[in-house]
Amino acid sequence: MDSAPPNPRFTAPLLIQPRFALDCRNHRRVTSSNCLRRAPRRGTVVSESVVLRSTEAASTAMGASPSKATRARVRSRFYVGMSGVVLLIVLVGFSPTLYLRSFFDVPDIPAYLVVHGVVHTAWFVFVLLQATLVAAHRTPLHRQVGRLGVGLGVATFAISLAVTVLFVQRSYVVDPNRLPTQILWANLAALLSFAVFLWLGVVSRRQLDFHRRFMLLAAISVVQPAIARIRQNFFESFDGALFSLVWLSALIIAMAVNDVRTTGRVHRVTAIGGLCFLGSRAFAQFVLAPSSLGMKIVRALVE
Repeated sequence: MDSAPPNPRFTAPLLIQPRFALDCRNHRRVTSSNCLRRAPRRGTVVSESVVLRSTEAASTAMGASPSKATRARVRSRFYVGMSGVVLLIVLVGFSPTLYLRSFFDVPDIPAYLVVHGVVHTAWFVFVLLQATLVAAHRTPLHRQVGRLGVGLGVATFAISLAVTVLFVQRSYVVDPNRLPTQILWANLAALLSFAVFLWLGVVSRRQLDFHRRFMLLAAISVVQPAIARIRQNFFESFDGALFSLVWLSALIIAMAVNDVRTTGRVHRVTAIGGLCFLGSRAFAQFVLAPSSLGMKIVRALVE
């Protein structure tokens, strides 16, 4: 029996497919991003949150497995949680010497280290704010704040590089025979990874799956100084380089586990980016730093 013609005033729930969606008015395939901007009827604006709820309701009614919208919500919560964890590591690591220094018996620090701490902390707060805005479907505000974040990222890189060089020079003045070559090369590798991930995150800002992974990797790449402080304060008996490498690996593994849980496979940004970051850091610390070439470069920097 022939079915009744579709009612032009009736709008069915919008089901988002992996690459294409159905335009309910003219029955042609359109991209998901275009479909999100279409309204069910003239004069009505549909927000992304309404679309996600409609998709979840339709999937539930049909007894389907968790929809793409549901998995997207899970991923958004994960990135908010991971950004919060990284910020918490920074707060715990630098509390005795920066945030709560008035409660601890610690020596005075130069003004440039205070500036470095403020800018560094602002970067991690920015990453958490951006992840929260995406989870709350405040994409326009996320993009506006992101413009400021690019400048903040550049400032973080520049100040961290200057602080690293000044630290090595001050260490040379105190004891010329004990240069912190391992710290220098580890920090340089981390800053190089940070710059690359930040640039790739900006370039891929219209590809959400790539963008948020690059930005989280950028935050993870410069959290090691806080991890080192945690070791000094609570786990002093552990080897510093190995302790930091284990913590950083755990953060990358958490990203990979979330990828498998939500998409069924490890995303290539997580796999390639995580391996390149950990590999470059291990090479800098364990191969380049103790080598004669690494020592010569450090001495040329301070002499």
